[in-house]
Amino acid sequence: MKALFVKRTFALCMAVCLILGILLLPVAAEENVEPLPSNVIFWAEDMVDKMSHPNGSTTYQFVKEDGMTLLELDIEEGSGGNDPYITFNLDQTYNTEEYKYITIIAKSTVTNAVFEVFFGTDGTGGSFVGGSRVHANYKAIEGWQALTFDMSGMEKWTGELYKLRFDYFSGGQYVHGNVCQIAAMILSTDVDSAYDAMYEVAYEIYPPVQSFSDFTEADLEAVGNSTTNTSVTVSEGDLRYMPTAAKDPSAWFYYGKLTASRKVPTLTTDDFRYVVMRYKTSMNILAPRMQLFVLTGDAKDLFGMIRTEGTYDCHYGVTSYALSKTYKAAMVDLAQTDGQEKNTQLMYGWQGRGVFTGFRFDYCDEGVVGSYIDVSDFLFYADKSDAEGMSQLISSMELTNPEDIKDWEDTYETEHIVMPWETETEDSTEETVPTFPQEDTEEPTEVETDSTTDSETLETENVETDTVGGTTGDVGGDTGNSGEDIMSGVDIGGGDTPVDEGSQTPFLIACIALAGLSVASIATVLVIRAKERA
Repeated sequence: MKALFVKRTFALCMAVCLILGILLLPVAAEENVEPLPSNVIFWAEDMVDKMSHPNGSTTYQFVKEDGMTLLELDIEEGSGGNDPYITFNLDQTYNTEEYKYITIIAKSTVTNAVFEVFFGTDGTGGSFVGGSRVHANYKAIEGWQALTFDMSGMEKWTGELYKLRFDYFSGGQYVHGNVCQIAAMILSTDVDSAYDAMYEVAYEIYPPVQSFSDFTEADLEAVGNSTTNTSVTVSEGDLRYMPTAAKDPSAWFYYGKLTASRKVPTLTTDDFRYVVMRYKTSMNILAPRMQLFVLTGDAKDLFGMIRTEGTYDCHYGVTSYALSKTYKAAMVDLAQTDGQEKNTQLMYGWQGRGVFTGFRFDYCDEGVVGSYIDVSDFLFYADKSDAEGMSQLISSMELTNPEDIKDWEDTYETEHIVMPWETETEDSTEETVPTFPQEDTEEPTEVETDSTTDSETLETENVETDTVGGTTGDVGGDTGNSGEDIMSGVDIGGGDTPVDEGSQTPFLIACIALAGLSVASIATVLVIRAKERA
């Protein structure tokens, strides 16, 4: 009888343990699954061994400029530039249900052209076929720009993505010397991720002297404790400025406090001159113009900077900006009005004015109460071309977030009103100037700049004419190999390997086995009880 009791107890314990295992195993499995990376960045240096199938109009090489490797595409001399393209084989397949946006950071010598992307997916049979093409126009800017492609509406963007084709000049005949350079290509899961990855690439192309990002509540003491008609809060790492009254809202940016709290070097006016702000806004700011009134050296307030014969002027920069629910950038020249024309005897130039103390941020001339501007990054530059390039690159990206469109009309409560500053000169605008306490600052750290440009050629590909068939429609492309020529086992920077859905099979088998054992254990208990009763 005792042995029977022991067996029954053992069987019950086994059944309970197995059932608990079935219930808890999915939780443990979920904890071990790595999240899918929201972005995969393919830098040009990651493309070195993955370019193939150029047609007879294309030559390419990898060059190094300013410390970055770039893919340089050119028209074959004497070819006539008919439909030039090149194929990029991905390191692995990517799920099109997850990755719906493509961004290419490019710079072109031709602005009246179109950049086209063809894709090879399960939906195209792995080939470049009709209906697998998206395009974007080059912007009329000299520097780098973000060419963006929303793939979510493409019928053939299904299954796995194997490869892409870059038609870097389309819509005309081009000659040798028409060059397109590519710094990086990005796959993104959503709009916000696409903008963040583009900014990561832009930061590498145009590195600032100093930058401030990822704001927290602790930073509010430095940037928001002295305001005029303004509420300053932190929203997802951005500083959110909201007017509490419609007219001329502003807030101080206490640079000295921020550098002290973050333990970073304090700059002087010899180190930089330009500020680039990455921002996004609501749609109901009536007069979107920003001004930065600057304090430097030993000045205690704006009046103390440049005051003579009962009048005052000060260093400030001003720029208008676009209302945008997605991130854009604005550049301000802090020495745009330095007083030299009015007070030439004082020689109030920007350099030599000493430690940079901070500025008053007048973020709009008029805004509806409840409107806002979110600033995610303050970037400081010494070189004007770098500052302009950064601002243009960030602003060149154009992707509309469907979730943001729905409230555009709702938030635009009032029609635009023509403000006095829109018809008057900048100097005629009267400003209210509060005091600005001077902060104790440490000795400024010298900032070294490297003005040399490395134009070393890393690799030149001798390209032979490669006529590719096997496509439908009027588009040349690869024969449908469903990605068989895709390279595997190569680690591409900027992203992790996506989770393999097939890896769930062992988990399902284990669950079935545990369920079977549980049923067997329960059956054993029932048999034992039946024998006992007999």
